[in-house]
Order: sequence, then structure tokens, then C-alpha cells
Amino acid sequence: MSNRKKIFYKKAFLLFEVAISISILSIGLIFVIRSITYSINAAQQAIEYVQAQGLLSQKAFELQLESDLLGLELVSEEGLFEKNPSYSWRYSVERIQPNFLGGLNLYINWNSLRRKNNLGINTYVRIKE
Repeated sequence: MSNRKKIFYKKAFLLFEVAISISILSIGLIFVIRSITYSINAAQQAIEYVQAQGLLSQKAFELQLESDLLGLELVSEEGLFEKNPSYSWRYSVERIQPNFLGGLNLYINWNSLRRKNNLGINTYVRIKE
């Protein structure tokens, strides 16, 4: 009889061991869920930056075309993109020596997950005299 009891105790787990195992597994699961959440947020942010880069290139092309054809005025303007109203643009043109050359500062702004983001470029354009 004493042999049976020893075999029974050797095969069984203590409640303490089971509780420790469950707590270790739950802590590991929490870290896995957090890493998945961070990955999803990073992917969303990457998508927003790629979209902002495309909108920045589009607006810069429009302004460069206007500059080549007519020349830009020394102004500051801002607005929203028609197809993407969550993104806004803002630009300013300042005079640089020689008289026909101006500096264009173009920025794209958008809100994302509790913070404001922007992306911008600075370049030269022809201005109206």
C-alpha cells in the first residue's frame, strides 16, 4: 500500500506548481498581445506616412508646374486635400536673391493616434516678378 501512495504522489502536480505555471503562461501571453498591438500600430503609421509622401509629391508637382508656367506669388496658403480630408497642406513662398527665385516650404499635416504628424520639403521655384 505504501508503494501505491508514493506512485500517486509522484504522478500528480501540486496546486502551487499549477498556479505558478498558469501565471508564467499568462505573463507570456500578455507580452505577445502587447507586441501584436505595437505591430499593428506601426503598420498603420507606416501606411499614413506613405500616403502623406504621395500627397506631398502630388502637391509639390502641382506647385512646380504652376511655377514653371506662370511663376508663384510670394504667399502663404493652406487647405485640405479633396480625396483625403484628414490630410492638410500648407505652403509658403519667400523671395531669394536673384529676383526670379523663391524658396518653397511645403508641409503635409495629419492627426494620428493621439499625436499630430507632418512631413515637409523645401525647394526652389520661379516666382512672379
